[in-house]
Amino acid sequence: MIAASGRDRVRSAELRLATANAAALAVLALALAGIGTLSAHGAHGADAARQARPASVSGGAGGFELHQDPLGARTCYFTGTHTAVPLEVALNDSITATITLRGSCPHDGRRLHVVFVIDASEQMVWRSRNWLPTLLADAESAVDQVPPDAWSWVQIGVVSFRDRVAETESHLTSDSEELVSALHDIAVSPGTECLDCGLREGLRKARRALQAGRGDEPPDRFREVIIVASRGFEATSCEAVRAATNEVEPFGILLVTACGGGECDRRCLAEAATSESFAFASGEWGYLGTVLSQLREESGPFNPIESVSIVDELSEMLLYASGGYPSAAVGNRLEWHFGPWPSDGITRTYTALAVGVGEFPLSTEISATVSYNADLGSGRVRHVTFDNPIVRVVPTTATASPTITATASATTPTATPSAGPTDTATPTPDRDAQTPSATPRPATPRPTWALHLPIAMRLGCAPSATKVDVALVIDVSGSMAVSDVERMASRWDAAASISEHVVLYHLAEPNDRVAVIPFAETATVRSGLGDGLASARRELGRLPRWNGSRLDLAVDLAASELLGEVQAGGGPRPGAHKVMVLFTDGDLNMTSDVDLLDAADRSRAAGIEMIAVVLGRDARADLDLVRRVTGSPARILESRDLSVIEITEALGRQLRCYR
Repeated sequence: MIAASGRDRVRSAELRLATANAAALAVLALALAGIGTLSAHGAHGADAARQARPASVSGGAGGFELHQDPLGARTCYFTGTHTAVPLEVALNDSITATITLRGSCPHDGRRLHVVFVIDASEQMVWRSRNWLPTLLADAESAVDQVPPDAWSWVQIGVVSFRDRVAETESHLTSDSEELVSALHDIAVSPGTECLDCGLREGLRKARRALQAGRGDEPPDRFREVIIVASRGFEATSCEAVRAATNEVEPFGILLVTACGGGECDRRCLAEAATSESFAFASGEWGYLGTVLSQLREESGPFNPIESVSIVDELSEMLLYASGGYPSAAVGNRLEWHFGPWPSDGITRTYTALAVGVGEFPLSTEISATVSYNADLGSGRVRHVTFDNPIVRVVPTTATASPTITATASATTPTATPSAGPTDTATPTPDRDAQTPSATPRPATPRPTWALHLPIAMRLGCAPSATKVDVALVIDVSGSMAVSDVERMASRWDAAASISEHVVLYHLAEPNDRVAVIPFAETATVRSGLGDGLASARRELGRLPRWNGSRLDLAVDLAASELLGEVQAGGGPRPGAHKVMVLFTDGDLNMTSDVDLLDAADRSRAAGIEMIAVVLGRDARADLDLVRRVTGSPARILESRDLSVIEITEALGRQLRCYR
């Protein structure tokens, strides 16, 4: 039950709330009469800003379009450019193309009301540790991080729930001291018989608190958010948890879930959130401040720009060579898919080989589709067009087209592509691809737009062309708790997010199989190759948190799984591409270099490709050791150089387009 001091504070808050509502109505009346004005964060400031903005603008050097939401609820701007350098090249030379997309949805002036719904049940105690004080300290830190000037348009409330019941600890307020005091009053209560009942009651109280916070103003003046913070729920309760949270949906309230403490089971909470993008989880608490900050700034997953797809189909006079980390590349058609929107926009640079002579547009198609929504609900779609540079390819005088035969010939010219290109002659579409070199021979006239490379070289690698067996080897040691990967609560979460998206978007049954192998002081197969992709995704959602770091044991175990030596693997598959992906921060404090390199050598000798994803801006990674483990620096992806999205797309592509 809530302490007596807590109840007195709630009653006092109710009186202040009534007084504040009356004062707000008085200010509103003055504003409407032209005597007073509201804060720039208020609704009137937002309306004035909307009226001042243009409906749309298009054209300009480099090519761009600015788009405004026609319903007037939100104005979002998108700017796209498409360039080529140089604009004139000789046949067989390369062109560097760059696509840039910038976008923003300026703050719409609505006030932000947030209610924390905190689990104070007995389940917050796990393995003799009470995680509730850690959660409450995290919530207190989040409150303390709110800038003083933001309290003019931000209000926060607190509700606690336990077995069957819930209590309002603090109504919506801008008084940080009151909120901290309310958090200090919460303590664990016994009983776990019907936690979903307590959650349901807590959500109802939170909803009533948000309704009271509006006073007589319309709901569209506010962004209303409920953050459910818990250590998770048993799988048998998931349906009841979803039913409880579904009651919030009709009211237009954004439901965010936060899971932490011990082996938090985030699955139920992830399904309960408005979207999985708004479901956060970590082995430790310590990230609620980031979540609240992103809510205020409408950044990260709360950015109204939800997803972006870019399509660029190059002219048939060009051949995509490398770079840009496309999500998909088949021949000259390149696609990129992003979600959520990167904070600094999108820039992709790639190279293309000139294989035909003439003057022509760089691309036959270049456009972007952006999905966004001011209310983080059902999205609206906008299309952004780009200028299309004209490039000019001139004949060379002393060289001819590359010869794609197994044996190079300097004396027998051929205008017809050879029927059997060798592996070494086929350019790979990944970042290590090399431009084919021309074979010297006597100068001869050429057709003005002949293809000088076999058509097979333009097909890239279709996703269904290869069977892939992947072992995701994930470091779950304590050093992975550090929060230094952009837009991720921890290195743990970055590893889980990258893995989940690779499984979801780059692998497909029945061709592909995935094993999930977390490691620290020991290693274990949580989901085997024969268990299916659904099992892999499930285990990625509830990775354990351990201490120590024995990567050598994990490498040996993963190799056994890939080679069919572990029963869960379902046996080896002839013709399957076997890949081991190592997620680590490089802090291998219990691993012998000799043991690790021996394990890696055995794996590579058995035909297993090894890729390392090094996470952490301040990671203590021995990159030379990692290179020796993978066998090539090209198989190392670092979060210091690439965003999580870029790592995901590059990894997905390496799984497909291996050489």
